[in-house]
Amino acid sequence: MPTYASARYPKPTSWDEFEDICLSSFKTRWTSPNLQRHGRQGQAQQGVDIYGQDNFSSLVGIQCKNTVNGISEAVVDSEIAEAEKFSPPLRNLYIATTADTDAPLQAYVRNLSQARAQAGNFTVDIVFWDAIEHDLAADPKEIAKHYPHFFQSVPKEIAKHDPQFVQSVPVATGNKSPLHNRDVQTLIRLLSVIDIEATSTYLEYAPKYVNINFLEHTHNISAILHSPTFHIYDPDLKSNLDSWLKQWTYLANLIRNTPAYNLLPHSGDTLSFYMPGDFISDPALQEKYERIEEGDREFFRLQSVFCDFVRTHFMEVDLSQTSQTARQLY
Repeated sequence: MPTYASARYPKPTSWDEFEDICLSSFKTRWTSPNLQRHGRQGQAQQGVDIYGQDNFSSLVGIQCKNTVNGISEAVVDSEIAEAEKFSPPLRNLYIATTADTDAPLQAYVRNLSQARAQAGNFTVDIVFWDAIEHDLAADPKEIAKHYPHFFQSVPKEIAKHDPQFVQSVPVATGNKSPLHNRDVQTLIRLLSVIDIEATSTYLEYAPKYVNINFLEHTHNISAILHSPTFHIYDPDLKSNLDSWLKQWTYLANLIRNTPAYNLLPHSGDTLSFYMPGDFISDPALQEKYERIEEGDREFFRLQSVFCDFVRTHFMEVDLSQTSQTARQLY
């Protein structure tokens, strides 16, 4: 039987209904209660139907286009031009559409967004119907606001927290919640840039030798973590992940800021801690060496805790497979 996440919901026929659905969807995506519709019909909206803060507290605008039959590059350009008039200036613009996913248009928007970011302008992304309904499915109460007639009973999780809520809503089935499924997808996306299996090789002889790929990982990790759509719902998963990746950043910065490290000639990828006669006469460098050594041990301890948690609670995530995917990047 379908769960919230796997169910398909009819696309709205009116622009007003679509804006309401988008408001619910993006609130759920960012767990942001302060998003709100901008103005009303007949008022100038400067290319923004919904505005507020995302999960990084950045000012974002959402333009809702009820365009089932598709959306063109010209429409994207036009909406961006309108949104330039919004005050105060936006950090990100999202164009939400009832259209099905369009890969060429996604590529156009990605390249356009990158160019805008380099020029210091707000970035832009396009969100298609399948992503909108997927985000909406993370909160059964929000689903019920828009599709009450589809279902017959009130789920226990709503009745528990909101006894006054009496609209009919879908009852989730199966052992995994929609938020769990969302975390699985987010985790796979992140781990697909992290070669976990290679970290033991990168740091096998640390602090004396460090593979430079250990440092290169931090750029890709940071890009994913700071993506506007990145969010982990499970608090234990978030805690274990944050602890491990903070230690990764800490250790990488220690190595980067240690002048005793030099790239070994002819190796291309190995940093060596310069120690004449394998003895450090400089107390400051000795302290750095010991801090890196301690940081290395703590890194692997936290990585082990994180991996054990994933294997126990997120068995859908194949750490070997994500490592193989990430390996192609380094």
